Amino acid sequence: MKTALTREINGKTIIIGFSDPVIDPVETIKAIDKLYKKEKSKIKRKELIKENAIYFTPKKGEYIISDNDYKKLIETKVNDYQKISIKILNNNKIEIETISDYSKHIIWNKIKDRWNKINVAINNNLPIGSIIDINLTDEQKKEIIEQAETDRISILSQNEKDIEKQKEIITLSYRAAGMRSALEIQEDPESLQKAQNWYKEEVLKVENKYI
Repeated sequence: MKTALTREINGKTIIIGFSDPVIDPVETIKAIDKLYKKEKSKIKRKELIKENAIYFTPKKGEYIISDNDYKKLIETKVNDYQKISIKILNNNKIEIETISDYSKHIIWNKIKDRWNKINVAINNNLPIGSIIDINLTDEQKKEIIEQAETDRISILSQNEKDIEKQKEIITLSYRAAGMRSALEIQEDPESLQKAQNWYKEEVLKVENKYI
């Protein structure tokens, strides 16, 4: 026997773990007393306790299940955004269901060239066109990062924009100098020109970013 530990979410009983049920020794002894009198061996007593154990009443959200049902539950395969739900039937058997759960993930939907985060309740299907964060392509991730940066800059004051822009341009100058040095070591005769061209292109991007 095992105790299934559960949590109720949106009307579903979700498995969150298992533990061993605790035997009620007083009630169990009472239950096997008459049977034990017929057989005095210790082995028989242990067998009777095992076969006729009475467990303490489980707490809310806990259910005592058979070894067979426990085996079925642990053998049920789920992916990173699924959970196992159970339904307790009248005969104390369980009905197993695999349901969706995206609570640990960010769901994205692109509408009119803008990425939006959306919430999806447990056991609901993903809206058409939405993508789970782990399924985003590198290009989509890049778009989301750039969008977040554009949104961040949009709420800055002009003075804050100017300060950030100047810092980025100074950083670019250091990177361009490093590029020129590396090209000179490689005896590239156009080392200065290449470094300057790269620097000018990157500065233009920064200028446009902080418009």
